[in-house]
Amino acid sequence: QYLLTLTLFLPAMMLWYRVPLAAPMLVFPVFLTLHLMFTIGVALVLATSTAFFRDVRHLLEVALAVMFWTTPIVYDLAQVPEHLQLPILLSPLSSFLVAYHDIFYLREWPDTTVWMVALAYTFGALVLGATLIVAVQDRLTEKRRRGMSARAASRNGFSCGTTHRSN
Repeated sequence: QYLLTLTLFLPAMMLWYRVPLAAPMLVFPVFLTLHLMFTIGVALVLATSTAFFRDVRHLLEVALAVMFWTTPIVYDLAQVPEHLQLPILLSPLSSFLVAYHDIFYLREWPDTTVWMVALAYTFGALVLGATLIVAVQDRLTEKRRRGMSARAASRNGFSCGTTHRSN
C-alpha cells in the first residue's frame, strides 16, 4: 500500500500542486530506506519488550504523545527558537520529517546535522533491536512453547490447578 502511495499519489500530488522536480529529491529513497530501517529496529525492540513486559503498551502511548509534539509535524523547525532546535531535532522521528520537508517543500539538500541524526537513530535502533532479539531468542521460543501448551491444555478442559466439571 505504501509503495502504491509512493508511485501514484506522490507524483499526482506533485503535479496537482505544481511542485517542480529538484535535484535534492534524488535523496528521498535514501531517507525513506533509513526511515524504514529505523522503524524495523524500533519494532524489534518493542516486540521483544512487549513479550516480557505487558506495560510497554501503556508506556508507548505516552511516548507517542510526547513524540508527536516534539516532532515538527504541525510546525516548521525554523519556527522553533534557535536554542530549542537541536533538542527538537534529536526527537527520534524529527530528522526524517525535517529531511522530507527540506526535500519536497524547500527543495533543498538536508543539512549535515539531519543526516547524522537520521543515520545515528537508524543504526542505533537496528543494532539495539537485533542485539535484543538475538540475546533473548531462546527465552522467546520458550515463552511461545509455554503459551501454546497452556492453550492446548485449556482446549482439552485442563487449566492451571483447577478442574472443570460438566453438568
